[in-house]
Amino acid sequence: MYIPRTLIAAKGTRDESVVEESDIAAMGRVVVLLGEPGIGKTELTKQLESTFGAKRVAAGTFYRTADPSIYQVAAGAPLIIDGLDEVPTSNAEPSIDRILTSLGKLKNPNVIISCRAADWTGAINRQKFSQDYGVMPVPVHIQPFSYEQATEFLLGYDTRIAADQLLSAIQVQGLNDLVGNPLTLRLLAEVWLKDGGLPGTKTELLRRATELLTDEENPAHDLSRQAQTSTEKLMEVGGSIFAHLLLAGAVGIATGNRRKAPEGFVPLTELNDTCADGNVETVIKTRLFRPEAEDQLIPIHRVIAEYLAARWLSRQLDSKLSERRLFRLIEVNGGVPSALRGLHAWLGHFSPKVRERCIDADPYGFLRYGDTTHLSAQSARHLLKALTKLADDDPYFRSEDWGVRSVAGLARGELKSEIIALITSPQRHVQLSALILTSLVGSTLTGDVIPELLGLIRDSKAPYVERHAAAEALAKSNIAVDWHELMHDLLSKGKHENYRLATETIAVVGPTYFSANIIGNAIASLNGINESERREARVAGADYLLIKRIPPNLAQDVLDVIAAKIASKKTDRYWHPGRSLTSSVLRLLSSALDGLPIKAARLWSWVSRIESQRGSPDEALEQIKVYLQKNEVFRREVQRIVLYDTSIGGGPWMAIVHELPRALPGLNITIEDGIFFLNEIAQTKILDSHQVILWADLVRAMGRPDRYDEVRKSAITSGTQQHTELADQYEQISRPPARDYEAEETERQKKYEINRQAKFRKHRVRFAKETDQITTGQNIGALVSLAKAYLNRYTDLDNSLDPIDRLKEWVGDEITNSATQGFIAADLPLRISSRMD
Repeated sequence: MYIPRTLIAAKGTRDESVVEESDIAAMGRVVVLLGEPGIGKTELTKQLESTFGAKRVAAGTFYRTADPSIYQVAAGAPLIIDGLDEVPTSNAEPSIDRILTSLGKLKNPNVIISCRAADWTGAINRQKFSQDYGVMPVPVHIQPFSYEQATEFLLGYDTRIAADQLLSAIQVQGLNDLVGNPLTLRLLAEVWLKDGGLPGTKTELLRRATELLTDEENPAHDLSRQAQTSTEKLMEVGGSIFAHLLLAGAVGIATGNRRKAPEGFVPLTELNDTCADGNVETVIKTRLFRPEAEDQLIPIHRVIAEYLAARWLSRQLDSKLSERRLFRLIEVNGGVPSALRGLHAWLGHFSPKVRERCIDADPYGFLRYGDTTHLSAQSARHLLKALTKLADDDPYFRSEDWGVRSVAGLARGELKSEIIALITSPQRHVQLSALILTSLVGSTLTGDVIPELLGLIRDSKAPYVERHAAAEALAKSNIAVDWHELMHDLLSKGKHENYRLATETIAVVGPTYFSANIIGNAIASLNGINESERREARVAGADYLLIKRIPPNLAQDVLDVIAAKIASKKTDRYWHPGRSLTSSVLRLLSSALDGLPIKAARLWSWVSRIESQRGSPDEALEQIKVYLQKNEVFRREVQRIVLYDTSIGGGPWMAIVHELPRALPGLNITIEDGIFFLNEIAQTKILDSHQVILWADLVRAMGRPDRYDEVRKSAITSGTQQHTELADQYEQISRPPARDYEAEETERQKKYEINRQAKFRKHRVRFAKETDQITTGQNIGALVSLAKAYLNRYTDLDNSLDPIDRLKEWVGDEITNSATQGFIAADLPLRISSRMD
C-alpha cells in the first residue's frame, strides 16, 4: 500500500513551498530527495519510477557499474538513483565523484537522487553538480506522515489495528516523533499487536522490533532451526552479519554460487566462516532480511542493521576486539563516512567505554541516529559541548537536515545555564539553537526557561526556525501560557512571519482553545486580502494543519470572521480575494458543512466574493460540490438569494451565468433548477418587475426553444398561462426576428456602447490615480486586471485587436504606456497567462 507523500521544496528558505510528487521531474535537471532513515525514500523512488516511466537503480549498484550505458534514458526522462547515503566513501574518491563521472558518460541526463538528509553534504555537492550540469541541485524534503496519513497507513497495514487507539497510546507515551516515519510506525504497530503496549524509548522500540523480526510466526515451521534457536542468539548472529556487511560496504548477501556473487554482495559461504555454529543460514531466513532479487538478500532496513551491528560490536569490544582496530574501519581522519554514521552512533550508545570518542568524532550523527533519552548528565554535557564546537567550526552542520526529533536527552536540568546561554546569545548559531529548542519538547526543563522562550517568540528579528521551535516546545510541554495574549501580540505586529508563526502555533496548541476571531484574523492575515498583501505570503500551505484541525462548528464561525474582513474592504464588485485565501476558505467550508445546519444566507456571505477557480482544485472543492448537488433544497435556497439580488450588475442573467458558478461549481443553475424556479414564479399570484425579468432570463438560459423537452415546455406554458406579462416576454423570446431587426440591433449596440464607454471612463479615472504604482510594478492588483485585458480575458473588449490596441481601447494611451512598463517590472503578463492556463 502506497501513501502519497507531502514534499517541501527549498525547505528553510524564503522560497519554501509544498510540491506534488508529479511535479518533481519538472523541478530541475537535478532533484535530490531528502529525508530521515525509514521515511520512505525508496518507496517514493519506486513510485516515481512508475509515474515517470523512468529507470531506477540503487546508488551502490550504479556506483559499482563499470559501464553505465545500461542506464541510458530517453532525452528528458529522469534517471533515478536511490540511496546515495548507502554508498561507502573514502578520501581517495568520494562516492559522489564516481557517480558524477558515470553520469557524465551518460551525457548528464536529468537525475533524481535520494539520500538521507543528514548525509547530503549540500554545499559541496551543489558545487560539484553545478560544475558538471551547469545548474544547482533542487533539494526536496520528504515530510513525515501527517496524523491522517499515519491513520491510512495503519488501516492498510493490518485491519486488526484500531488506528485511533494506537496513535493515542503513542501520544500518551511521548513517542509522537516516531509516528511520521513509516518504518518506525510499522514496528510500533507490530509491537502494539504483539504486546498490547508500546516501549518508551527508541532503543526499547528497536529491541522489541528486532525480537519480533526474528520470531517464527508460521506454525508449520515450529520445528525449524529458527523456531528452536533463542531470540538472543538470533539477534547476536544477525548483529554479526550486519556488522560485516556494513564495515565491508556491502549491499547484502549472495546465497547462490559464491563464484558468481554480484558486485557488492557477500557470498554466504564467507559469512558462514565467521559463525561456526551454522546459525548464519538460520538468521537470513528471518524477517531481518528481505529478498532483493533471485539469490540476493538485503537487510530489512538499514536502521535495524545499524542497531544490531553496533550492539554486537560493543560486546566484542568488551571481550576481545581491539578498539584501535575497529575505529580504523569506522573513522577516517577523525570523521565518519556517511554510510557508517548510524552504526557509529549506536556503537557510542551501547558502549560507554567509547561513547565520548563517538560523540567527539560525530556529535550530530550521535544525536541524529542514536538514542539520547537516557544519557547521563556527564554524557549530555559532553554532547552539548561537542555540538557547540561543531557549530563553531561549521555553522551549517545540519546541512539540509531539519528533521531531528529524538533529542530529548539534551534537555536536562543540570544543563539549564548552558542551554539558556545557547538560545539567548546574540552570537548563537541558529542551527544549533533550533536543535536545542527542539529538545525541550516534553521536558521538565521547559518550565524553567519560559521567559527566554517567550522572548524568542516575540522577537521579530529572531530566525523563524527558532521562534517556531520555542513556541512548539511550550505548546507540546503543556506549559501554562496566556496564548490568547501572545497570539494577539503576534497578529498586531504586522509582517508575514508573525502571521505564519501565530497560525502554526494555534494549530499546535489546538484551535478549540482560541476564539473564532483570533483564528480568522490569523488565516486572513497570513494569506492577505488585498493583492499587495498576498505578495508577502511566500510560504504556501502554512495554514494547512490549522484548518485540518478546526472542528466543523468552529470552522463556521471562522468563516464569518473572514467574510466580515473581506466585506470591510469595500472594494469594487469585480474584485475578489486571491488564490491563497480562496483555497483556505474552501477548505474551511468543506469542514463547516459537517457542522450544525447552515442558513443559505450565511453560506452565501462566505463565498459571495470568492472565485472558486482560483482555489486549488483539490478534494475540498469536490466535497463542497457533491454536498450542494445532494442537498437540493439548501442549494436552491442559496440560488434564490442570488437570483433575487437586485444589486448585481446585469441583473438575473449575470447571476445565472456568472455569480453563482463563479462562487462555487455546485451552485450553477441546472435545467432542473431552472424548471423549479420557473414553476415557482408561475405559481406566484402577483409578479414584480424583477420576477418577470428573472423568468425571461431563466428561459433564455435553457437554450433554444426548438430544443426544449416536454418538461421545459410545460414549465414555460404554466407561466405564460398564469401571467400575461410572462406570455409577452416569451413571445419576444420565441418570435422570429422582425423586419426592423437590424435597426433594433443597431439601437441595442448603441446603448451597449454608451454603457460600455461610461464604464471604461470610470475605470480610467481609477487607474489614473495609481499610474505611478502601475508603472513601477507595485500595484499588482491593477496590473493583473490590465494583464487580463492584454491577454484577451475580457469579453467586452475587441478580441480582434492586438494586445496593445486592446488596452488602449479600454484605458487610453497614457495608462497603456504605464501598464506595459509595469508588466516588465512585475514580470507580467506571462506569469498570469501560465497560471490561468
